Amino acid sequence: MSYARHQTFHLRAGWLAKAIEALGNSENLRLFNRPDAAAELGIGKNMVQALRFWVKAAGLIEIKRNGELALSAFGEVVRDYDPFFELDLTWWLIHAHLVSKKSEANTWYFLFNKYPGAETDRESFVDALERYQALDNAAGISRSSFYKDFDCIMGTYVSTNKDSGTPEDNIVCPLTRLGLLDQLRNGRVRKVAPCHDIPLSVVFAVLHSAGMVRLTVSEIVEAEGNLAKTFNLSIDTIYRYLDLLKNRGLVDYSRTAGIDTVVLGVVVPWEFIRSEYKLLGGSA
Repeated sequence: MSYARHQTFHLRAGWLAKAIEALGNSENLRLFNRPDAAAELGIGKNMVQALRFWVKAAGLIEIKRNGELALSAFGEVVRDYDPFFELDLTWWLIHAHLVSKKSEANTWYFLFNKYPGAETDRESFVDALERYQALDNAAGISRSSFYKDFDCIMGTYVSTNKDSGTPEDNIVCPLTRLGLLDQLRNGRVRKVAPCHDIPLSVVFAVLHSAGMVRLTVSEIVEAEGNLAKTFNLSIDTIYRYLDLLKNRGLVDYSRTAGIDTVVLGVVVPWEFIRSEYKLLGGSA
């Protein structure tokens, strides 16, 4: 499990674009370990390890056993169709990966999959996170790391419209456009349903990520990493997306003995995602 590996820098689209471009060069297979990485990427030395965390947590790269880096299937699609990270489709996929991998961005996973309430504040969230990591026997993690993660999540998903620090500090993360967290009064924040429709290819990919061809609606609603928890969706909204997918021939579902069962189609999720990028005018 990892905490505060972002070095307090929230996710920036420009950073990811620099990393994807650099990793297209075969000489950069160990990019983040090179002494000239900061110069290669055009960022400060203290930002290099933060970027390494973000490209991995966003699902854009894979790290091989020998320590070399390679673009993941997602990273290759982005390189081909959205190298400047301009499309919301890319950010929906980044969010889905961020909150589904406990080993890579544990606090993000905890907020969307484990935290019991829809609403929280900084102290309440950190208290709950501290109890959670204690149950996982994750010793030696300071409370300050949990505060840093909470603050980074806010910088990643909530637009404060504040002008502070350098221009780099004021860059708004595109994940704020998804509308998954709502800033309330008195420093509280609430998980909310997205303010825009989720692309069907993303919905289909998240359903497939469970690794099963057949799912119950209860599993889709309750299972960690599935649709309801990943995107803060109600059961009514789940059924709406299932209807849309069924109309496209991508899923089928039926009710047997009072249980709604969903059967996923044979379409490969990444083929569906590539087709959506092409429709959006991707550059490949």
